[in-house]
Amino acid sequence: MSQESRSRGRRVLAASAVLAAVVGGYMTVGPAVADLCDTEALLLCEEDAGTDQALPDLIPEEQDDEPEPIKDEEPVDDGSERPLPEESAPEDTASVPAADEETPDPDLKTEYFVYGPTSRADVGRVTAAGATITGGDLGYLTVMATATQAEQLADLGFGVRSRAVPDEVEPGHATYESLMAQVNNLVRTYPNLVRKQLIGKSHEKRNLIAVKITGDVAKSDVAKSDVAKSDVAKSRPKPEVLFVHHQHAREVVTLDMARYLLDLFTRNYCKGGRCTDEQKTITRLLDTRVVWIVPDLNPDGGVWDRSGMLDGKPVYRESRKNRQPNTGARSTLNPSDDPVGTDLNRNWGYQWNTTGSDIRKESETYRGPAAFSAPETRAARDFVARRNKDRQRITMAVDWHSFLSAVLSPYGYTKNERDGQMTLDQRQVFDRLGQQLADRYSAGKVSYRRASSLVPEGSPPPAGGMIDWLWGNQKIFAFALEMGAGKSGVVKEHNPFYPPASMIEDITAENKAAVLHLLEQADCPYRVIGKERSFC
Repeated sequence: MSQESRSRGRRVLAASAVLAAVVGGYMTVGPAVADLCDTEALLLCEEDAGTDQALPDLIPEEQDDEPEPIKDEEPVDDGSERPLPEESAPEDTASVPAADEETPDPDLKTEYFVYGPTSRADVGRVTAAGATITGGDLGYLTVMATATQAEQLADLGFGVRSRAVPDEVEPGHATYESLMAQVNNLVRTYPNLVRKQLIGKSHEKRNLIAVKITGDVAKSDVAKSDVAKSDVAKSRPKPEVLFVHHQHAREVVTLDMARYLLDLFTRNYCKGGRCTDEQKTITRLLDTRVVWIVPDLNPDGGVWDRSGMLDGKPVYRESRKNRQPNTGARSTLNPSDDPVGTDLNRNWGYQWNTTGSDIRKESETYRGPAAFSAPETRAARDFVARRNKDRQRITMAVDWHSFLSAVLSPYGYTKNERDGQMTLDQRQVFDRLGQQLADRYSAGKVSYRRASSLVPEGSPPPAGGMIDWLWGNQKIFAFALEMGAGKSGVVKEHNPFYPPASMIEDITAENKAAVLHLLEQADCPYRVIGKERSFC
């Protein structure tokens, strides 16, 4: 075994050792749980159409019957003499644990994140190592495994991390509170550039806002088009671009990305004086386009996610959903389950409840009892619908996620697009523009994929995603941008959901070129396939 492999082994073994110290109800640790459906699938349960019933509680795996250990019998003093033991060499006490020192059980299964499985073959390698799959989503699995099995998975090249060792909340990441303060400050500082609009309330009554950024923001609905530069006085609405952040609570770098974009657009809007080439580009784009930023769509989930406590220190809970209660949901033996909340990115109305999303209310990918049952997705839906006046003014959108380092296009719910869902020209725009974004994103180190292609063959793709609804219902060219982990790619030495604060600048700034290219194409997406004369 290589030195690197031995190091990984020590890490996963140490993680199991720490398990005994995790107290206070932060995580429930139980025996391995039986897979609910297909143990070789990333998405465990394919739904029965039209049903809305939770599956039975998870049941621990059956264990082979083992005889109870025989207790040492207490010595009986019958008065007879016993021979003294022969003297032997002194025992090396340094290598023997003290009587009251606990040692990790090598056969104890605890839950791990396994990062990197993207194919059926990958999933097969995970199960072949003896791990039991308990859940997962695009790019990662949650499994029950022993420390030895976790080491084997690390040796296979997967990122492996114990869920029994929560990450401490590190200062430096953006939060709902810090973003609201930033927005309020920008509205005061740049009154002709920035406005905020209340679009709804979260389940716990936190404000959901959309931030509007554009030149002459008070009169932004109509701007002179390129045609108006000639003698023809013609006007049309500015094309609009929507950025939505933080559907999933634990994806904290999407909040950092919102902070970055708010700063990028306001600090670089330059009128007069000495403006850099980049400032001139950003100013031109903001004078001819409207940028909408929804900085935090899941504030309740984010506040809950960073509210864990362990040994007096704040820790993340690795939560994904919002905080909307589910009637009849119960706690289970699966540490990744949470009886509270809906996965917002399984709750959008286009093809909702057709495939992939989980019907178990406790699951971290629970799709909700109905499409748009979450107040957060309803608020975003209604905001987008209001931009559809004489026509939909939002031409492009980005739904920010982490940590796959990928640019994804619709559809997520199916690998087989049917007639009427997307024309050949529209598919070519998605594929060409998606590849251009990937080439500019993180210096071309990320891939462009159709969202459903990340699901292993034979597994049901997830329905109810935001970008599927934005295109399928509103015909907005929408992409999911899965942020990575900075210049070094997806990092396996730490939890990629919670990268160190020292990496925030790299993780956010590497998206700038892709964002600016998206804005450039917003007035006519069909330009990327050379058909602007036909469609624009």
